[in-house]
Amino acid sequence: MMDSKNRRFSRLTPEQIQDPRSGATVRVWPIRSTAPAPIDRSYAVIEGDRLDDLAARAYGIPERWWKLADASEELDPLRVLVPGRILPVPKGD
Repeated sequence: MMDSKNRRFSRLTPEQIQDPRSGATVRVWPIRSTAPAPIDRSYAVIEGDRLDDLAARAYGIPERWWKLADASEELDPLRVLVPGRILPVPKGD
């Protein structure tokens, strides 16, 4: 995760932990708890879909890809866009 004052997790404080597999010290951010966004519709994922492209179609702004990722409740970003998966699309703001 990039360190940036403008990122949506900027108010969270990272913690230093030791990776049990490698022994390396890594920074992790606590999971942010938010109320679920109201769902506007759903979308069936097809091969080649990307969250930024879907966000551009849904909201007109590709940088809102995170709204789709958050709504999916999938913690592994590689599994969000599995073809055939039904992806909830939150209302825009």
